[in-house]
Amino acid sequence: MRTTRITLAAMGIGALAYGVWRLLGHTSAAQLVVYAGWLAAAVLLHDLVLAPGIELVGRVGRGRPALQGALVVAGLVLSVGALVLWRSTARHDPALALLQQDYGLHLLLLLGLVAGVAALTRLVPRLRRRTSRLSRRA
Repeated sequence: MRTTRITLAAMGIGALAYGVWRLLGHTSAAQLVVYAGWLAAAVLLHDLVLAPGIELVGRVGRGRPALQGALVVAGLVLSVGALVLWRSTARHDPALALLQQDYGLHLLLLLGLVAGVAALTRLVPRLRRRTSRLSRRA
């Protein structure tokens, strides 16, 4: 177990070092400031909104694991989706077809899919219990 942890830690540190090296080697100082702002905003969003919200749901309400899982996935989707949605309003080459999508609608559809899967994970066990009770009566 110790060898595995050391190997994984070394791989993680190596990947981090490579990322920092690439970032510093191919990025201007102005872009680094923008990236630092995004990183700070992500940390604040996680620590002040997402984590307390998930903790609150864990302490209050029914169906907590499904709802907490949905909140985690929705937070991850929104953290990436908000950046993509913000970038989609920036000026870009109209020949890039990938950037000509309705990102707001797609983000809402994806969040709806997350909510639907969370609802199904909550409803399927109830339906199974109900059908097993009905089959025992017959």
